[in-house]
Amino acid sequence: MLDLRKKSRKYISVALIFALSLMVFGCKKKASDFPSVPTPTTSEETVISETTETSVAPSVDKLKVALPYDQTTVNYLIKLYYAKNNGYWDADDTGLNIDLEYLDSLPAPFSVDSVYVPDDGISLDTLSGFGSDRPDIFLVNDLNGAVEHGYCADLSSSLSENSLVSPDNVYVGTVLSLVKDHKQFGIPHYCSIPLIFGNADYVPSGVPLDFRCSIDDLEDYMVSIKENADEETVVFSRGYQLVPYFTSYENSNEMINSYLLENEYSSDKYKAQSELNTVVDLVGNYYVDGVFANSNEDGSDPVYSRNCALWIASSSEISLWSSYYPGKLYFVQIPSLKASDKSVPYLTVYPLCVSSNCDNVDLASDFAAFISLDTDALLLTDRLEHKVGYLPVVSAAGVWDTKIADESFGYIASVYENEMNDAVYCPNVTNNVLRDNVELKLMDCYNDNEAEEFKLSLADIYEN
Repeated sequence: MLDLRKKSRKYISVALIFALSLMVFGCKKKASDFPSVPTPTTSEETVISETTETSVAPSVDKLKVALPYDQTTVNYLIKLYYAKNNGYWDADDTGLNIDLEYLDSLPAPFSVDSVYVPDDGISLDTLSGFGSDRPDIFLVNDLNGAVEHGYCADLSSSLSENSLVSPDNVYVGTVLSLVKDHKQFGIPHYCSIPLIFGNADYVPSGVPLDFRCSIDDLEDYMVSIKENADEETVVFSRGYQLVPYFTSYENSNEMINSYLLENEYSSDKYKAQSELNTVVDLVGNYYVDGVFANSNEDGSDPVYSRNCALWIASSSEISLWSSYYPGKLYFVQIPSLKASDKSVPYLTVYPLCVSSNCDNVDLASDFAAFISLDTDALLLTDRLEHKVGYLPVVSAAGVWDTKIADESFGYIASVYENEMNDAVYCPNVTNNVLRDNVELKLMDCYNDNEAEEFKLSLADIYEN
């Protein structure tokens, strides 16, 4: 596997290093954006930390936000933001134990008009529909599109002295994944990973596959399912979706460091295409053998008909599929092509963006960074609205502990806690031209299940 320093060099150009240095190493403490107010009534036992410097009041008194949280949660985050920026914070308190009545007693530095959005963010169509009334802060599911349409402010300057955006707090790769044209257009909020989902009704011999497995283990397991199931069972639904992740360099100790070999293709087109051919042929053989299928014989989706044993989906969908398969789901990490290689997490980062027409970009970006990267803000949010299937973008042990404590997702989180610095970043959106293009070409690639050759051209994807 590539040394982390060597790997980082392949991610970041000289210009990006300069831009990042402004963001992640400028940790000078800034004065509070808000004036101090009379200390709220507290018990005699409460010890308040030293008040930060007083500064001028913000130039706006209201922000409009589009977040995947209730208005009540957002209101508490505002109060927490005020408390930690103005010295009304007990050193013994955390986001998990702070008295909500105490937070209620604090003034709000600004009010928020909150629009509830899905966990994967707001679409381009919805953003367009807001017109000039676009939210100041929004979780977006198409960063590339939002930037291209001019919806997002450049946050490079606003975040340059924010201590939360530093390598000892946030995983730097999650920040860099939101850089476009050498500009920071998003703040990482949380991330998800692709997983193999399993239906326990089709577990052969009653023993599910281990979460960590090799491609050989997976192949043996799928063969066993096929041998023990009836003819109508689809062993693996839409198996072509594994192709972007079944990758490791042949005859070397290197690992892939980009989605569908994008970086590898730019440095060695022949080697990258050869590697992809190996994976495409492997998946094609599964189709020919009848292990993979995209639909039932009647054309219906085998995942929805509960007629398949395995499929690939995002960890963000765990709650959805758990309700559809109550007590039936188990999960398997997507293995690397070679058993000897370590399978790294493939992360999709969900960003908070600030509107390009926001009246106070500095305030909005500071609050967005706070609710995304401050440990207590993350703990309070999880306490009020726990979400399953999302990994933190910060390294704080306490934040990871809340994820690891989850009954359905905890073990998975524990596996990845110490591997986040080795992550491969998928397209930084959920609706993305590159990702959609790959999906369509993969579907065409495997349309004929009896085909002897399966071809997918990286040139068609990256050069056309």
